[in-house]
Amino acid sequence: MTEVIFDAENNSWNQTSEYSRLVWGFQKSSIGPLSHYTPGPSFSVKPEVQTIFPLVGILSAPAPGGFTGNKPLFKAIQQLLQKEGGMSFVFTPTECMAKQIDGYFYSFYEKKWVSATFPAPNIVYNRTSIRESEKTPSFLKTIQWLRENSIPFFNPSFFTKWDLYSVLKENTFLAKHLPFTILVDTEEDFTAFLKQYRKVIAKPINGSKGDGIFSISLLDNHSSLIETHANKASCGSAEEIWKKLNELFRVTPYILQEKIALNTIGSRPYDFRILVQRPDKNWNITGIGVRCGKPESITTHVPMGGKILPLHTVNPPVDEEIVSSLAKAVGTTLEDHFGLIGEFSMDIGRDSSNHYWIFEANAKPMRFDERTIYNRSLQNLTDTFRSFAAT
Repeated sequence: MTEVIFDAENNSWNQTSEYSRLVWGFQKSSIGPLSHYTPGPSFSVKPEVQTIFPLVGILSAPAPGGFTGNKPLFKAIQQLLQKEGGMSFVFTPTECMAKQIDGYFYSFYEKKWVSATFPAPNIVYNRTSIRESEKTPSFLKTIQWLRENSIPFFNPSFFTKWDLYSVLKENTFLAKHLPFTILVDTEEDFTAFLKQYRKVIAKPINGSKGDGIFSISLLDNHSSLIETHANKASCGSAEEIWKKLNELFRVTPYILQEKIALNTIGSRPYDFRILVQRPDKNWNITGIGVRCGKPESITTHVPMGGKILPLHTVNPPVDEEIVSSLAKAVGTTLEDHFGLIGEFSMDIGRDSSNHYWIFEANAKPMRFDERTIYNRSLQNLTDTFRSFAAT
């Protein structure tokens, strides 16, 4: 193996092979042979590799002394890329410079993240885990710099639940698979929607993992039931519910969504988690997981008491043709609106008439607990990098 070593004193990279020169990054920067050995952070590449490709920049949020985010995922990406002749590093918007980027890579020898300076990458993967950080001047400046240098940047931002619904409903095929939804704004809209659908789900537009979700059931004109993951509370008319919740809605933007009666296994409602990636630039379903909620639960999220079930336990079997059609249409529609999308996950439910409903699409998919899906997702992700990377 050829060792690539960072010389912090001279802010440069060198490599141990005497017979070849390595190049890497968007500008094909050279890594020359060592003139003398200087200990420093290093990584290995195959001896036959002459171009380290792709060089992937993983954009994350800053934290004291480094960065925050899904470090096990970042480490796994780097490890797989190195095996395939590529490399990755993590950087934050505050560390983005004109020609070089201060970032971090994982030293498998030292068993820790170490800092180094890297050339501009062939592609940038946005894994910023904090929504607010995508609105900062440093983040916006980084995006502008990437665009000016024609460096592909995929999954450019989080989706809010309202933005997602507004974009997808414009697609006539997808509109039939979306529960009716409104953005909570006025008392008139709120009460009219509740009286029309009787059972609704309230979701914070920036929520995740089921946090902040509750259901409202209008039992008759004078009584209702509000249910969270942990509690139930009786209330009065739609107008009285508005008075009770108005302060919450004023502080936290919410959507209201008609409640879909999901298929059940026993008395437990279930839905599907679907991972979509683009290893060959086409939309491909990497895997389908099943999440099953508690009896009469308002969501199927595992942190809220849901369970993971094998796909084969679902009857009737999932219609992979319709799910694939939905995935491709969602991917195309999102990309037309938000920019380059390399992967996303979807939450899809199915009702008793076998109709499929899209509840959610996530720009930053969480790790799937199913080992086969997780392993396949890493391979598809590195293939996606290679497919879209600037050469």
